[in-house]
Order: sequence, then C-alpha cells, then structure tokens
Amino acid sequence: MCKWLQSWLIYDLSNLISNGDAGGVWSFAGTIISGQINPSTYGVGTHQFDYTVFGIPPCANSTTSSDLSVDPSPEVNTFTTNIPVVAQGFPIDLEVDMLVGIPPFTISLVDDDTPPNNYTIQINAPSMMGTTISTPNVIPFTNYSITNLIDGNGCQGSSV
Repeated sequence: MCKWLQSWLIYDLSNLISNGDAGGVWSFAGTIISGQINPSTYGVGTHQFDYTVFGIPPCANSTTSSDLSVDPSPEVNTFTTNIPVVAQGFPIDLEVDMLVGIPPFTISLVDDDTPPNNYTIQINAPSMMGTTISTPNVIPFTNYSITNLIDGNGCQGSSV
C-alpha cells in the first residue's frame, strides 16, 4: 500500500492488523503514539510499529508488530522531445525519464492544440524511461504538460 510523503496525508495504523482489539495502543521505538500518523514523520523506508492490548490479570499483555513501508512519491526527472524543432505535421517522440518511484508508471499528457490531444506513456519495470509519439499542430510551438502520474504502488506524483 502506498503512503505518500505529503504533509496532509494521515495513515491509520489499524489498517496493518486484522480484527484488532479497539482497546490497544500503538507504539514506535518504545514510545506510545496515536494510531493516526503522518508518514512523512517517519520518511521513506520500512518502519516497525507495535500494537499492545493490555491484559486483565491473570491474562498477560499481548503485543504484535507490523511493518509499514513508506514509498517515495513518483517524480519526473526530465520531460523532453527527441527533436527540439520540427515542421508542423511531422512526428516527434515525447520522452519521460523518471527520477523516483516504483515502476510501472502511467503518465498522462496533454498538448495545447484545439481541441487538446491526450497522450499516455506507459513505463514498465525495470525501466525508468518511456516515450510516446506526437504530431505537433500548434504554430509556432506546441506545448505539452503532464496531467497525471501514477506509479506501480498507486502513488500519485509530480513533474517537479
């Protein structure tokens, strides 16, 4: 499951356990924490969280551990064309090179033609690069932009 590293996203740790006792508490590195966390607090990587249910004597406390993997949001490194200038009506390749993320990637593009043309670049693992073909129609320049970017974990990214 994807946990985006964005300050507004809250993740419910109860998603890590099945049929958990509602009376338990979450802890990280021995410190009790809320079950609603911001993954950016912990950063990219795999983090172990413990869930403890306190027993009523003679029953002992019961603790289980769960790992949460926080994946980086996909990010574009470069978005270019194979030919910087081309005559109207001749095809070009739109090329995307990914900086971060887990393939496969689905990248949605649009141009500024009227009506706009939509394009999709599909990048399959293990590659971090992909292309699609476009035929520019706007004179003197056709502008292209990324409208959506999703990686193999379902993480939505940016074209920073």
